[in-house]
Amino acid sequence: MGGRRDSFAVPRAPTAVRSRQQYRAVVMSVPTVLPADVAAWGRFPVPVEPLELDLLATTISASLEQLGRDFHLDDPLTSGQRTAVIMQAARIWARRNTPEGRASFGGDIAVSVVSFDAGVYELLQPRFGIA
Repeated sequence: MGGRRDSFAVPRAPTAVRSRQQYRAVVMSVPTVLPADVAAWGRFPVPVEPLELDLLATTISASLEQLGRDFHLDDPLTSGQRTAVIMQAARIWARRNTPEGRASFGGDIAVSVVSFDAGVYELLQPRFGIA
């Protein structure tokens, strides 16, 4: 019975075998918000150092997570949702330079850098009952 195959065994072609790294590359989707998008919105240069670029990518992920907790986000994101994620990520990125929430310009002018933008809320809030 050396040549007999079980009915449940499925022969695999050599090309069907993939490493974990190749499998992850196939399964992971392309991000809908890129660091270049956030940099363009926030008017700052795209980081070139790997650590800074990774930090910006983490900021984007945190924005998606934060907004996904409070609002319904489609997959893939709609254009309004994508804009809201970009706006929120740019705000969080700018806030890293002002951990106390205040930025000063010169000695006389100080502005508040809030953690949430009302424009983000407007982009994500559903509209009901508007005639």
